[in-house]
Amino acid sequence: MPQSMLEHVHPEIGGPVEPTVDPASADQVVCCASELQTAIESADRNATIYVRDDAEIDLTSAETIHLPAGMTLASGRGRSDGALVFTDDHQRWLFRSRAPDVRVTGLRIRGPRTEQFDPREGPRAAEQYYSCGLHLFGTNPRVDNCELWGWPHAAIAFGAKDHAITARADHNTIHHNRMETLGYGVELYDGWARIDANYFDYNRHAVTAFGHDTNGFVACNNLVGQHPLSHAFDMHRLSENITCEDELLAGKTVRIVRNTVAYTHDTLDRPQEAVDLRGVTAAQSLVDRNWFAHDSPPDGSRGTAVRQGIDDPFQRLEIGERNSYGPAIPDDPEVGCRRRNPNGSTTVERLRSKLSSSVSGW
Repeated sequence: MPQSMLEHVHPEIGGPVEPTVDPASADQVVCCASELQTAIESADRNATIYVRDDAEIDLTSAETIHLPAGMTLASGRGRSDGALVFTDDHQRWLFRSRAPDVRVTGLRIRGPRTEQFDPREGPRAAEQYYSCGLHLFGTNPRVDNCELWGWPHAAIAFGAKDHAITARADHNTIHHNRMETLGYGVELYDGWARIDANYFDYNRHAVTAFGHDTNGFVACNNLVGQHPLSHAFDMHRLSENITCEDELLAGKTVRIVRNTVAYTHDTLDRPQEAVDLRGVTAAQSLVDRNWFAHDSPPDGSRGTAVRQGIDDPFQRLEIGERNSYGPAIPDDPEVGCRRRNPNGSTTVERLRSKLSSSVSGW
């Protein structure tokens, strides 16, 4: 893929951005696993727990950590690399919360496996390989300015079955979540999520949603790199997941606006879509002002920029006239994710430099 699609990306895309939490204002500052677990277990509502910037906390074999209402779990990504919290085991959930107003910001959160693999081919039951970094299903969670990688199931999961919430994931770098069958950057079980200013690469799907008629997302101002395992933005038909009356229902709505998607093929060299809407949304959906590496507007077939997996595509799905196709830099600055002055250094070069310490071979 020509480098033009990866150059001049605005520094805010994927972060790190200046941290908004000052450790001096936190209720507690922690630097090891026992301090972190004790601080969270004893925290009052709306507490701020700050993980010291130089901490590396091993939570291998730890029980799922439940975040209480209003908690901000923070570190200093942007001021530094930010604290690293990691596991080498396949815990089903590392952090989980059904409480409202939880925020996770400025951390690096690594899971057990960064390589591509198929759990159906392993020596254990496939479900034993499932592992998720953050599952937040209380109202109004936010994950921002984090780096998340190595999660076979998903780096971030929002909502729960029949439990719709409103959530946000922004300014994160989310990469190397590559297990076949799952392998998500952000998974939306139910509810509405805003996914903006993130950098995605080496994921099976950057964003996926379950398909309820209360389920949808807006993806805006994101950069999707050159190494997907499948399409980036995904909305399931609900009937793929549960029995339902409307076999074509695929969520309420999706809005995919102002993203840059820098691939035409996946890491297995298969022609690959940027967007796959697997059925028909309950309300109108929109794909517009995106910059796709694909060289022509979609016709609904596999391997084109946008696919709708039904016999008569583009029902309740508008393909806007301001999308740009191919590697040439769009003249319109409102197309694709935000870009900086061409004389500046590239965000992707900076991201790769930082990620090189996280994943060998990046």
